[in-house]
Amino acid sequence: LEKNIDRLREDHAKAAFFARELQGIPGFSIDLSTVETNIIIISVEGSGKTPEEIQAALRAKGVLLGLGNYMGLRAVTHLDVSMKEVAAAVKAVRSVMGR
Repeated sequence: LEKNIDRLREDHAKAAFFARELQGIPGFSIDLSTVETNIIIISVEGSGKTPEEIQAALRAKGVLLGLGNYMGLRAVTHLDVSMKEVAAAVKAVRSVMGR
C-alpha cells in the first residue's frame, strides 16, 4: 500500500468494470453498490451451477476466482492484472455460462 496507493483507483476501476459486465449474466447477482474497492462478491445462486463448478471451469480457462460466501464467488483485481486481462476474464465467464 505504501508504494502503490496512488494507482489503487485503477484496481477499483477494473473491479467496477468486471462487476458491471458480470451483472448482465443470467444467474449472476452482484450488488454494485458494494463494489467500492477492488473486491467483487458474485452470487451464482440462480445459475444452476455450484460456485465450485464455475470456479473449476474458469480455472481451466486461466481465470482464478475464490470461493466467496454461500453460493458465491470472490474476484479481486490488483496491480498484476491488466484491464485487458479483466476483459478476457469477462469473456471467459460468459463462455463458461453459455453467454
